[in-house]
Amino acid sequence: MRALITKSKVRIVFSVGGSLVVPDEIDDVFIEKFCALIGELRLRHRIAIVVGGGRLARRYIAAAENFQASDETRDLLGIEATHLNAMLVAAALGRIAAYRRVVKPSDLKSDLIVVTGGTTPGHSTDAVAAGIAVSMKADLLVNASNIKGVFDKDPSRNPKAVMIGRMTAERLLGIVSKLPQTPGKYALIDRLAVETIKKHRVRTVILNGGDIENLRNAVDGRPFVGTIVEG
Repeated sequence: MRALITKSKVRIVFSVGGSLVVPDEIDDVFIEKFCALIGELRLRHRIAIVVGGGRLARRYIAAAENFQASDETRDLLGIEATHLNAMLVAAALGRIAAYRRVVKPSDLKSDLIVVTGGTTPGHSTDAVAAGIAVSMKADLLVNASNIKGVFDKDPSRNPKAVMIGRMTAERLLGIVSKLPQTPGKYALIDRLAVETIKKHRVRTVILNGGDIENLRNAVDGRPFVGTIVEG
């Protein structure tokens, strides 16, 4: 698939799944390769990054569930994990990046790469990324996780599942509406994120961010493996 980016300098928001940053333990190799790519891209594009909680968030959420904690408390624990991961990614990027607990409109006009995590209980960092994409009038939202793209069926259960190369946000909304939307269990992308993508017509790519070259191809407009979502 081709992302069809036609401008040489664009605004891009990356929603980086915690599954890439902390699949089990912290993945230093992925962080290093991802940050090297971002360092290259920032020479041509304006970039913001939102980082998920990954296994770290799920461990805290599961432990809190054992203590009968509320959904809000479990979400808040997950949010803290996203910010630990975001600070780590910002640290890896060094002087070209700025970690922000709360992102202000002025931050998105800076030449620095803004890196942040979750905000409020009830939705995932994907929704935060979609909101930032709207705020900075992004040309592209890249949803990078350990999922190759959107499939017509659950690929973990159905070996005949086919990846959808291009789809509307309306169709994606129909798919995610049937998936779990509870703390730590946003299986693909959360509903609020898709609603934002649909309402504001945010061009979005969903792909496996662990494949750095595939990620580069998607941003550069070359053929890549993943799903293009047209708002």
